[in-house]
Amino acid sequence: MNKSLQSDGLGYYDYLPSIFFYQDFVRKNDPIQENPNLYKRIHKTGIYVDHNNYKVNKFAVGTALLQLPFFTVAY
Repeated sequence: MNKSLQSDGLGYYDYLPSIFFYQDFVRKNDPIQENPNLYKRIHKTGIYVDHNNYKVNKFAVGTALLQLPFFTVAY
């Protein structure tokens, strides 16, 4: 992950790599206890919070949607 992104910017941006690079956006069927490897990447970021034995991004997806056209051009 790019080290120049920090704080809130990383939280908003992380939706895009979760979908396009890591394919770990949807973790609804795998709680942390059953599949800890699926959650290994997100423990490092610090932008995910616990919610009913799952980790969810605490930032809204709206900014990532606005970044999507630029992300896809660069990708």
